[in-house]
Amino acid sequence: MIVYNKRLPKEFAILRIRYKKLKAEYDELKEQLKQNYIKNESSLKIKTENIHRKDNTKTMKTFFKGKRLDNGEWVEGNSLGPSFDSNYYIVTYVIGNHQVCGECACPFDCDDLYEVDPATVGQFTGFKDKNGTKIFKGDITELVLDDGEIRHFIVDIKTVTRTIVSHSAFDDATTKVEITGVVFLWNGFELFPCVDSKGISDVSKMKVVGNVHDNKVI
Repeated sequence: MIVYNKRLPKEFAILRIRYKKLKAEYDELKEQLKQNYIKNESSLKIKTENIHRKDNTKTMKTFFKGKRLDNGEWVEGNSLGPSFDSNYYIVTYVIGNHQVCGECACPFDCDDLYEVDPATVGQFTGFKDKNGTKIFKGDITELVLDDGEIRHFIVDIKTVTRTIVSHSAFDDATTKVEITGVVFLWNGFELFPCVDSKGISDVSKMKVVGNVHDNKVI
């Protein structure tokens, strides 16, 4: 025997209203993203190298990493932020040059777009450690010196002031310059990568052991 529940029509009506409201919000956000891309296409051109398609595969040189808000995992790719909704996202790869998503007309597949904590977004330095791991801003690296001492460095990208020896034709023996690049922070010092007498960089002897977001103390 079927028992008629008088509450069902009312609950169904409430769910229907909620659905219509969420659908309207979704359509509005979708249109905002579409219009934002159309108006600001140049600002959304992603800085990337080696984008190509071969045998239906898609590859990209990564430039940033960030920590996903939904599950805390790290993702690498291009950084979009702040975007149309003032949030930061990481795109893990690009589907060719300016091919658009069928859902919202953005220039990538939305399945590969992840919202990340903006405080965790770090730029790729261009360096890799001795194990071939990419080194990003905010990473912590470990270096074992020849005497066995172990040092840990925080990786940063910034502008620092240095005093250097002037050209022999200049009046002053030294001068101060500003240098922008990758620095390794250690004991209050801002250190540039050094090269030994054999031409081997300190970076090639380092290994990534964590980052400032997951490892407050190492």
